[in-house]
Amino acid sequence: MTAPTVQFRNNDEAAHAVYQMIKDKGPALRHFTLRSFSYRSQAFTDWWLIPGRERPAHHFSKLLFHRVSDESNLMFAGFHVERGVGRQLGQLVEPDRMMQPTWYWRRLLNEVQAGVLNAPIQTILDRSGQPVVVEIEVFRFNQIPEPDIVYPWPDDRVTYEIADATLEMAQTEEAGTLLEPLDDVTRLEALIPRIEMLPKLSWYWVNLRIGIHVRYGSRDRGEWSADDLWWHALEPWLPWVR
Repeated sequence: MTAPTVQFRNNDEAAHAVYQMIKDKGPALRHFTLRSFSYRSQAFTDWWLIPGRERPAHHFSKLLFHRVSDESNLMFAGFHVERGVGRQLGQLVEPDRMMQPTWYWRRLLNEVQAGVLNAPIQTILDRSGQPVVVEIEVFRFNQIPEPDIVYPWPDDRVTYEIADATLEMAQTEEAGTLLEPLDDVTRLEALIPRIEMLPKLSWYWVNLRIGIHVRYGSRDRGEWSADDLWWHALEPWLPWVR
């Protein structure tokens, strides 16, 4: 299935266009802050819409603009949640990298098992006509991604696609050794609890992304405007961005 083309050449353009669009919609969405991962190379770095102004913002769930890979013409637009390392690593990592009870990940455990994320996923399938992609990345505590440093390749990753109303996940990229216990997961409701059972999880940082792929384009040849990108890929996540 061919991904739609947006009217933006990179993540920077897409994120700023969507941010301006939601600011124009009125007070209900003005609590969002637009923030980039890197201050130096902003075109294709990750950009987030964050429901607050705190720094760092790891405890929030976020809306995401992410390049699929360094050479890819695909942007991943969707929902992003982070899981910090264990607090027993307090002498080895910065305090803001350690998992706390206030992080959204804790709430996600209950919400996913209750099936509440099925609603935004189904809405995105219906609106966009695109498969929903689920990605898990893990980074060892000593190479957690840091702003303005070359983004490291994860120690392991696994990806899935959800293509229809059954919401069954089909694996599209097999895990390595660390995430091998996730290879047979076929439902999102089982994925997060399975992650929590991974051996030595406290030593790893986890990124979860759920969204769709779109192609970079331009004003002249893009199908989707900022309003389209918001409606098809981002707006359904609003109740869970907090």
